[in-house]
This record gives sequence, structure tokens and C-alpha cells, in this order.
Amino acid sequence: MSRAPEEVIELAKKRSGRDLVKMARRIERSGGCERPVRLRATGPGSPSQDEPDGVLLVSCKTRRESRCKPCSSLYRGDAHHLVRSGMEGGKGVPESVKEHPAVFLTLTLGGFGAVHRASPGPCHAVRPGRCAHGRATYCLERHAEGDDVVGTPICPGCYDYRRAVVANSAVTELWRRLSVYARRHLAYEMGTTEKELKGKVRLYYGKAAELQRRGAVHLHAVVRADGATDELSPPGLPVTAAVLAAALGAAARAVSCKRVVDGVIYELSFGDQLRAEPLEPQRARAYASYISKYVLKDSSGSGALDHRLKEGELETLDLPAHLAKIVATAFELGADPEQRRFRRWAHALGFAGHVITHSRSWSTTFTRLRAERLAWRRAAEQEMEETSPALTWRYEGTGYRLEIDRLLAATFAEERRLAKEEVRLELRTTGALA
Repeated sequence: MSRAPEEVIELAKKRSGRDLVKMARRIERSGGCERPVRLRATGPGSPSQDEPDGVLLVSCKTRRESRCKPCSSLYRGDAHHLVRSGMEGGKGVPESVKEHPAVFLTLTLGGFGAVHRASPGPCHAVRPGRCAHGRATYCLERHAEGDDVVGTPICPGCYDYRRAVVANSAVTELWRRLSVYARRHLAYEMGTTEKELKGKVRLYYGKAAELQRRGAVHLHAVVRADGATDELSPPGLPVTAAVLAAALGAAARAVSCKRVVDGVIYELSFGDQLRAEPLEPQRARAYASYISKYVLKDSSGSGALDHRLKEGELETLDLPAHLAKIVATAFELGADPEQRRFRRWAHALGFAGHVITHSRSWSTTFTRLRAERLAWRRAAEQEMEETSPALTWRYEGTGYRLEIDRLLAATFAEERRLAKEEVRLELRTTGALA
């Protein structure tokens, strides 16, 4: 049960031997993190010696919303700026990039069996019949977006779970090959050679991976065409966003790869449902928000799969039957010593890539954004100094030892969230936030 901020403050005041100001200050420095790392420093000028219990709290910096909402919110904000600055400049990127041709790209994997879908009409209005397992091959229900049945197979026995896991594991390779094919198809669309194109045009991207409810990976990306120099100059050839979109669409349809698992050869490719459309510069904020929202959640959306799984742990997780079957299939495929990667990435349904990636020259980096935030904090708190390299650090655990610290952190995080919402509302009211 949540407590009012005034009640939490009164409880903190009653704690004997605890300095409320110091308690609040260290929680503020950790951003209200729900699971901070506790560190004790020994040596000259130890930053933890003045803390209420001699322990310094460091935010966990996770991107998982199920683990820590304040830290994941900060991570999403950094992801938003990383993607957005590559579309309209800022954060060290020249604003001239907004004039470069760019494309918003969404890629799906092929189907592994019929699944229930949200639709204003019938789910699957096909000719009535039954599959080899005796189940109906059609569904005339009208499912809403939030229905639990959406994304689950019409017949689990017909669904190719092995292919689904293997395809998820191949997404990174498919994207690598797409980046090669894209240059070839762009040269063809422009009526030039790949060699000439390479000397005058380069393609950069920022993308995020989404694990759908059906357990397959979607990729959402923004691809930008620049000049061949490192100064983010305009393309050296007259590339248009429409031509770039056509080239990326053709490349996505052509790319494929093979995987051999348990003696079975899998021919893998992107699915027919793809989206490649010229980027609208005025919607850069919306595109960035859309892409960055996928960095927070695990494949289950509930936090059950936000960590690597150990053998036997699956039985203890509260998962929908469909996702549980995919995870179990990954463990089954990983029983082969040469395919251990499937077990390592079973919590991600076989997908072993990073949830958000970008070209080196796309925009800024997470490291730069964090360094900029740290510099701002040091400027705001003049007493905050660099820690001495002579200090010895010792790990004391994770999370809060006292309930009152946890309550103070939750109160601070909620007040910060409400303050941000007020700022956003004000910006929307004044038209500053599109």
C-alpha cells in the first residue's frame, strides 16, 4: 500500500540517529532507484564516510521496467535522444542532418503458424476445416488488442516452435546482410555502380528490437543517407527518401540466411509484412518515442523473462503457455553442446542481439549522454568532486536495508515523475512539444 509523502517524511523523522537531510540527498543522487547498489569506500576522502550508514548508493542503471522504473525511464530517455538526434541533430550532431534523406523501416519475421490477431473483423475467416491435430483452422471471433488470446497459435501442434526460435537467433545476421544488400539495391535504383556509390554515399541507422506477443522479433529502424566523409555531410549523389525506401524494401525482400540445427537446414528471411516509408522530419520526436519504448520490457511484458534462466527455472515462472513453449524449445535446442547459445538466450526467445543498436556515426552514444548528465550534476552541486583513484571499494549488496529508505525512494521517484508530467503538459499546451 502506497503512503502519502507527508506520512513518509514523518516516519523518517522518527528514526533515531538518522539525518533526514542526508537520507533524502543520497536517495536523490541515486534518482530514486528501486534496487541501488550499496558500495563502501575506504581511503582518503571516502565519499561514503558521511553517508547515514557509511554506504554509498549507486543507481542500478537497468533498462528493465520490471526491475526499476526510475532507472528504466532514464534509459528510455537516453534512447529517445540517441535516436532523435540522428534525425534532427542536437547532442553534438549538426542540425543539417534533418535535410538528409531518411527512411523509417519496420521488419518482421515470417509466419511459423496461424495465430489469433486483433481485428475489427473475424480473426481468421478461411474455408472451414480441421488440421492434422483435429483443431479448427479458422476463427470467426473478433479479438480486441488486449485480449490474452491475441498472438497465440490457433493450433499449438501446428505451430513451428523450433523454426521460431532459430529465426529469432538469426535476426542479427539478417540485419547485417540487409546492410550489404541495401547498398547494392540503392546503386541499382539510382542507375550507378556500387563502387561509385560507396565513394559518395553511406547509410547509417538507429534501430530497436521488439519481441512481439507471438514471440517473434520485429525490427524498427531509421536509416539515413550521408556523404562518404566523416563530417555527416549530405550525400554526394542525388539520393531521395523515396529511392532509399524502395531500395531498402527490395533489399529486405531479397535477404536470407541458412541455419543448421540438429541436422535440419532452415532457410530464413524477413516476412512479407514490411514497412519502408520516407521519414517526415517534423515527426522526428514521434519516431524516436515509438522506437525507444521497446527498450524497457522483456519478452513476456511482465518481468518474468528479464534475466537469464537456469535449467528448471521455467517451471517456477508464471508465463502464458505459448511463451513457455518457446522458452522450453530454446532449452531443448540448447541441449546440444554446440548449440548452447539457445539456452543462454532462452529468456529472449532465442534473440541474442542488443535491444537497441546504431551505427557509430548515427548520432551520440549512451556514454556521452551519461557523461553530459554527470557534468551537469557536478556543476549543480559544487561540492560534488571527482573520487580519488586510491579508494578501495567494497560491494555491500543490492537494494535498501531499511523499509524507510525504500519508502523515501518511492516517494521521491513518484514526485519526480509527476514533475516531468507537468513539464510535458505545459510544453504541449504552449505548442513547444509536438
